[in-house]
Amino acid sequence: AIYPAQIYDAKAAVRFLRANAETYNLNPDKFGAWGASAGGNLVSLLGTTCGVAELEGGELGNADQLSCVQAVVDWFGPIDFLKMQEQLTEAGCSANTNDASSPESKLVGEPIQTVPEKVALTNPMNYITSDDAPFFIENGTADCNIPPIQNKNLADALSAVIGVENVTYVSLEGAGHGG
Repeated sequence: AIYPAQIYDAKAAVRFLRANAETYNLNPDKFGAWGASAGGNLVSLLGTTCGVAELEGGELGNADQLSCVQAVVDWFGPIDFLKMQEQLTEAGCSANTNDASSPESKLVGEPIQTVPEKVALTNPMNYITSDDAPFFIENGTADCNIPPIQNKNLADALSAVIGVENVTYVSLEGAGHGG
């Protein structure tokens, strides 16, 4: 599916769980989200887009419920697609994220550099506000799929707005993409 279908689905899942919290014995006031790689991007968006109408997908159900989460764990998620190629090249990696066949381009349905306005909707840093969830962000220093600077930049941007006490950033020396 073409973006924003993925964030619509993630937010619909949160709304469903919140609407059915009693049935599943959940605390509707304490939802956290964890994701790795592409999932890291989605949970970062969940943590920064509470109340952003254009990314809600309320037609998927339980529109009367909030899709907000109260904690985020992002493991090596891509953040700023438009800068990935430059950052990977600088890190000595050979990936080609700008190509039409890249996962990033497939996500938005076109080569990412040709639709920067659409790609901007995938970047959680574009939505950071002071009421965002606390974040734990982790990556490996040898990741040639997602440049580690992506996660560092997100951590820095979040820290500047929600406070350093609400952001933990860990970079694992020598670790690659996951594992």
